Amino acid sequence: MTNELCKHCKGPRAKYECGICKECTCKKCTQFIEEDFIYLSNIPENLSHPQYCPTCFDEHVANDLLDYQNTVEEAKDVSVFKKDQSKVTRLLNRKADPLKVTDCEDEKTALIKMSYQAVKLGYNALIDVEFKNKKIINGSHKKIIVDAHAIPTTVDKNKKFYD
Repeated sequence: MTNELCKHCKGPRAKYECGICKECTCKKCTQFIEEDFIYLSNIPENLSHPQYCPTCFDEHVANDLLDYQNTVEEAKDVSVFKKDQSKVTRLLNRKADPLKVTDCEDEKTALIKMSYQAVKLGYNALIDVEFKNKKIINGSHKKIIVDAHAIPTTVDKNKKFYD
């Protein structure tokens, strides 16, 4: 594979293989993805490879990668109300099915995963957020795993919830 020509620029030393078309490309032409997609429950096939040729990247990967990154940025702006704030959220709509995440490293990761799911469903807030910590003991190694659930809803961002 080291003596092949690059599919894109026809240069020597094409040692990288595109994840989709399996053609060889050089380091200069190869598009690398360093995103780990931790907020997706299952990674799509076209985003599961570490490197792509420029053609496959533009046709199959660029739009999905941009959508993922935009959704993650929107998920960071989701309003969060915990279970003990029910007095503040008592008039908000609770008709949507609850979102659940399991086996997260910490509460922050669980919260951003639920926020990502809420944004994908078209909501901009999470209410009645609850976390459950599970302690896992493996010999002398102890680890805490977080499970969480919340109800997604839509709130008016201009409205103040605290006086």
